[in-house]
Amino acid sequence: MRTVVCGNNSDVIVRVSLILGVSKPFIKRKRHIDTMRRYFSSASVVRGVLTGGLLSVIVLLAACGPVTNVRTGTTEEIWEARRQRLQQLEHWELKGRIGFVSEHESGSASLYWKQDGDVYQLKIVAPLGMGSLVVSGNENGVTLQSSEGELLYADDAQTLIWQRTGWIIPMGSLCYWILGLPVNGEQFQLDQDGRVEHIQNPPWRVDYQRYQRVGEHELPRRLQLNGPGVKIKLLIRDWRILQE
Repeated sequence: MRTVVCGNNSDVIVRVSLILGVSKPFIKRKRHIDTMRRYFSSASVVRGVLTGGLLSVIVLLAACGPVTNVRTGTTEEIWEARRQRLQQLEHWELKGRIGFVSEHESGSASLYWKQDGDVYQLKIVAPLGMGSLVVSGNENGVTLQSSEGELLYADDAQTLIWQRTGWIIPMGSLCYWILGLPVNGEQFQLDQDGRVEHIQNPPWRVDYQRYQRVGEHELPRRLQLNGPGVKIKLLIRDWRILQE
């Protein structure tokens, strides 16, 4: 250490420490560089934290996004899983519209259908006061009651509806088709999402035009039946899966 005395006044002494010949301006520059290094080191840490946090948010949002288009198997594997779930649906109800077109007549009506295992009730309400009918069935048979109070009995619903309205509706199979399920032995084709696209059971053909999400299921919204000289259109606006 060397001591330098500046000025002529001996009471005012300014000491400048010169260590190893290093000047004060150089010391200031070195301190400035060290400060900048600490700043950029801290900024790098902050950037790392922010980047890591941003990536975490992106991953979380991706995980929470819609998964409706994620495929987890082949079309046949997806269909098999779907088929098993649909076969377990024994308690449900729907509301919609039914349209009927034949060579001699055409018409439409509101449709209400409740299925409770082997017991069901089907209500068809025609517009403009044209009347309604309620078809109720179980393992013992089927009854039809009209809005005029007429009561009919038969072994199957298709016969009763035809006798009362002249409409040919394949009720024995429709309780499966309405869910998007082919009856055993029927030929059918799947779409790319493993859903039934159409069913062939001569003389009937069923075409599924649109599906809708109902809880964990995808159930038909629009379907069309083409049979011997008839065309039946079904629009299902509301599905409800009932508890057992």
